[in-house]
Amino acid sequence: MISEDWAARAAGLVRDGRLDLFVAVAGSKPVGYAAVTYDVGTWNAATYAHLDCLYVVGDYRGVGTGRRLFGAVVQHSRDLGHSELQWQTPAWNDGAIRFYRRLSPAEQAKQRFTLDLDRQ
Repeated sequence: MISEDWAARAAGLVRDGRLDLFVAVAGSKPVGYAAVTYDVGTWNAATYAHLDCLYVVGDYRGVGTGRRLFGAVVQHSRDLGHSELQWQTPAWNDGAIRFYRRLSPAEQAKQRFTLDLDRQ
């Protein structure tokens, strides 16, 4: 279940134009979602869209749900004037890696770091 605090924070980010959410629905049941944020690349001084998360419920994988969500993110990002969409997935997530490779993106090896600022 989504907490009220999370929902309020997410709604604020959507209002501020920092987050867009896409939800796939079958009947009246949510079966997947994608979340995209917007960032700036200092190398080229340009904004880009960042696919923060794409998730599809197990029974709805492999039937085009993820591809349709991804397509909606791509089109929306283009409509906003972004020329690039970036994303990442954990190295252990073989299913996601296969899915993304079928989309023919350019792959970039990176090491991701996270610093918990509340504990520093």
